[in-house]
Amino acid sequence: MSKPSRWWVVVLVLVCAPQVRAENYLNLDFETGRAQQPRNWYVGGQGYEGALDSGVAQSGKQSLRLKYLSGASFGVGTQTFPLEAVKGKKITYRGYIRSEGITRGYAGLWWRVDGTKGQVLGFDNMDGRGVTGTTEWTKAEISMTVDPAVTNINFGVILTGDGTAWFDALQVEIDSVAFAQQEPQIPQQPTAEQTAWLKQHAVALKSVQAGQDFDDLQPLKKMIGNARIVALGEVTHGTKEIFQMKHRLVEYLVKEMGYTIFAIEANMPESYKMNDYVLSGAGDPREILNGMYFWTWNTREVLSMVEWMREFNAAGKGPIEFVGFDMQTPNVAMQIVLDFMREHDSESLASAETSYQMVRQAREASTGQWGPSPEQLPLWRSAEEAAAAVFKHLENNRVKLQGDRPVKEFDWIIQNARVVLQCCQMNTSEVGRDQSMAENVRWILQQNPQAKLVIWAHNGHVNRLASTMGYELAKWYGEDYRVVGFTANRGEYTALLQGVGLQANPLQPGDTGTIELFLQSTGLPLLLLDLRQAEAGSATSGWLRQEMDMRSIGALAQEMQFFPVVVTDLYDLLIYLDQTTPTELLFKN
Repeated sequence: MSKPSRWWVVVLVLVCAPQVRAENYLNLDFETGRAQQPRNWYVGGQGYEGALDSGVAQSGKQSLRLKYLSGASFGVGTQTFPLEAVKGKKITYRGYIRSEGITRGYAGLWWRVDGTKGQVLGFDNMDGRGVTGTTEWTKAEISMTVDPAVTNINFGVILTGDGTAWFDALQVEIDSVAFAQQEPQIPQQPTAEQTAWLKQHAVALKSVQAGQDFDDLQPLKKMIGNARIVALGEVTHGTKEIFQMKHRLVEYLVKEMGYTIFAIEANMPESYKMNDYVLSGAGDPREILNGMYFWTWNTREVLSMVEWMREFNAAGKGPIEFVGFDMQTPNVAMQIVLDFMREHDSESLASAETSYQMVRQAREASTGQWGPSPEQLPLWRSAEEAAAAVFKHLENNRVKLQGDRPVKEFDWIIQNARVVLQCCQMNTSEVGRDQSMAENVRWILQQNPQAKLVIWAHNGHVNRLASTMGYELAKWYGEDYRVVGFTANRGEYTALLQGVGLQANPLQPGDTGTIELFLQSTGLPLLLLDLRQAEAGSATSGWLRQEMDMRSIGALAQEMQFFPVVVTDLYDLLIYLDQTTPTELLFKN
């Protein structure tokens, strides 16, 4: 058993893909699916094809196939296991694997147990004992005792090299007793009564366009109440109308409800450069967006919102500030720390430069991959130790180094050292990205004790599922945290298509068993729904408190777009758009 890196198990975090929650139905035999994708599983990987194969099966009618196409990445199938069934117990996870032409890497099973802050409490990926070459169906097995402190369990199948692998007849035993899965009874088509309930309780929104009156948005005041944090999600990272609607909501929250800070899922110090622009007009907003690394925000829609913020502040109506809370890239953060030490702590500068050079070397070694491979992991562990030393030095010498400068000024230096450390911890799996983003949001609020904050991020980060940023924020802030999820039914979105690059990709219209189909039945092209109105067991609204499929797409184009959720567990409010178009990029792909 080897300690994992995030190079394959956590690909869905890196691209903001959905988190799979299947409760007790795990689809271990891959017998149910949609569009050649297994129900309740996330299947993907850059350079790999994942699909159900009805022509090959160890049992039943079909299996899951992972096939290498190109590149040097991995293919993975991911599922989530219910925690209460296995805490403190021994699990045995078995399955059958068939292979063809695997000349490098291997095909195997994997199982990972996470604790608080994303720490890995248990892990096995069959490294060194996976299936290779060309074989008939071969039995594979993983066993471990699940730590009682577990907060999340992911498991699945993997192909790390070339060739093709098929997986079938997966089984889980808990203390030698077979886990019994039961297929949920999912509502398939809305009844007339359910559609009537939706029409009665949904708020029809007139437009996604900002700069209009807010008559249709007035119900939000009661829905949001006095919450200090409002998190705005998105069902894809590339939907024009969702970005426009979020812009309109930001205007409403700022003008009508007194929110003063806008925080986006982007690297922290790079995002703070935009704050200089929205507050004083310093810098070029296009260049700043381009320097935030994420193509997702480098769009005309985000630029329009930023320019509105500047106009609002310039007119003396603000301030509204612009900040970020992500920590995936340490370059600017390292430079901020070193510049400070060069001027105020020269005797420690050489040591800090050496430490940060180790971080740079770890990053350079990982270029072109989702994260460090097992061979590169030692570099990241050394980098983490080095980054931690710089961070601790600044904290332990606060009185001396802060001197007579403002507390906030020195806090900013320490926070940038923390961002560097968080990046390393993400790559060594010591602390998950979502945990660090949540801690950065909390730091922003601590620095601004009177502020009210609007968050802009993917649905997969703002929701309340375990191990997400939203889970941590909901735990810390309770009723002061409000979550607005988004979904859409048809049209197109911008995303990276494997082997092609950024382009417009189609949304698969919601069909039987999807939340989108039920919302479409209202005939409303744009609506807002307070999910807290749904009553468990109700014939008209209880379906909202049952497991149903809902769309979730990250930065990569996906054929598999729907995943099982209990939507009322994730969000307080939901905004639905019937028709969408791709975001408008500010650069040539």
